[in-house]
Amino acid sequence: MRIGLAVMVLGVCGAAALAGTPPAATTTASGSTVTGAIPGIERVEIDYDVYADKDKVGKAHFKFVSTSGTAIITEDFEATYQGKEVAFSQEQVFRGGDNPVPASAKVTTRYGKFKAMDGALVFAEGSAKVSMTGYLDQKGNAFPTPQSSTKDMAVPAGTMLTHASLLYFGPRLLAAAGQKDKITWADLPLWVEYPSLVNFRSPCVLVRNKPAADGSVQFVVKQIFAGGNEEQVTSLTVDAAGRPVELSLPRYTLRLTKMEGATRTMTDKPPEKTGPVLPPPEPIK
Repeated sequence: MRIGLAVMVLGVCGAAALAGTPPAATTTASGSTVTGAIPGIERVEIDYDVYADKDKVGKAHFKFVSTSGTAIITEDFEATYQGKEVAFSQEQVFRGGDNPVPASAKVTTRYGKFKAMDGALVFAEGSAKVSMTGYLDQKGNAFPTPQSSTKDMAVPAGTMLTHASLLYFGPRLLAAAGQKDKITWADLPLWVEYPSLVNFRSPCVLVRNKPAADGSVQFVVKQIFAGGNEEQVTSLTVDAAGRPVELSLPRYTLRLTKMEGATRTMTDKPPEKTGPVLPPPEPIK
């Protein structure tokens, strides 16, 4: 049984404020705007409900922490698929401030009550060392003994994004309506079962549309093929307050339920860079 986890994953764009130089003004979870000049670690946490068509089938939680140009993104996801629960937890580390460079990732997946796979990636220029240990086969049956493998994978040139890092870096890469070329998309995780941990798609583009009448902004990732053909990979909607309210994927839709922490207001022009921001008044549990 194969599950395109790339199609059921989620993320956060309000956390873009955590990468690189913070903006002058930010919006808290309550919608208020704060300014300030206290440096330090910044954090955003976001919860989503996961839907398949009109049915709520799961939930997802993201945490974004940024300091000194390094962004750490963690994600916990669970949903039902063909009557069983699929779930994964992962951590991704990016460096480079506004120009994200992947450093590492680690993933644990589950199918039903069983752990399915542990995986890790360590990135170097143009490549990634991928290590995997599998506990279930692609039909969901347990292996008698764990299956392990390590391989080097080529990573196409360009800015690499995942569903989670799109939500983090998308507004930083495109602060106004337009298109960014030379995007490499990483489906991470690709499926829950061993050995399908990651898949790289290239070339892709990131498009930021003009604001809608209600002030919301949509980000779209497309894969480009020969002859001018293209396929949408994912889309993200950010409301006028800067909150990543919906992530649309081929199988699932994630809808915002809760957000805590400072996040950049999604205007259609880059913010002035005047200093770090104050943390929100309410503590994050």
